[in-house]
Amino acid sequence: KASEALHVSASSIDRQILRVEQELAMPLFERHPTGLRLTAPGELLLHAANNWKKDFTRVCEQLDDLRGLRRGHVRIATIDAINRHFFST
Repeated sequence: KASEALHVSASSIDRQILRVEQELAMPLFERHPTGLRLTAPGELLLHAANNWKKDFTRVCEQLDDLRGLRRGHVRIATIDAINRHFFST
C-alpha cells in the first residue's frame, strides 16, 4: 500500500526500512506472512514522526503570520438601520 501511495517500488521502501532498523539496532516491524505489524519502537517512531509533522505545520503557519499572509473570513452581525452606510452588502 505504501508503494502505491508513494509511487515508489516496494523493494525500495523495504530497503529504507531495513536501513533505519539497522541504524537504530532494533526492529520497527514484526514481519508475518500476511504483512507487517509495528513493534513498540515502531510505534514510538511513528508517534514522533506525526508530532514532527504537526509541529512543522504549526511553524509554517507562524511564518505565514510573520509574512502577513494569514487570510480568512470575518462575519459581522449588525443592525441594518444603524450601519446602513458603513458596511457594503
